[in-house]
Amino acid sequence: MENTIAQRIKDFIKDYPPFNLIDKKDLRWIAERVVVKYYTPGQTVFMQGDPPGDYIYIVREGAVHLYRSEGEKELLLDECDEGDVFGIRPLLAKEPYATTAKAEEESIVYAV
Repeated sequence: MENTIAQRIKDFIKDYPPFNLIDKKDLRWIAERVVVKYYTPGQTVFMQGDPPGDYIYIVREGAVHLYRSEGEKELLLDECDEGDVFGIRPLLAKEPYATTAKAEEESIVYAV
């Protein structure tokens, strides 16, 4: 029996870099391991200075903003919406997150 959730995830991510460069078999394997996360407005995905997690993230629905704290100020650096991937560099470089990621609205995010 086919896992329709994994199929829907595969059908979504296949159109966005870097997943559009991956062959179908490997993409299916990735899709079967995706963790689907739901965030409410203002909820934090990760914090600046946190150690890197085990995932990169791709926005399925909604919007996630990336901020950098400088003293008392929180500067908006990027706005991620459907298909945008974030959190890659800390995972690959094994460095702490340089930004804080917060849901701007109700959001579904795939943790890959």
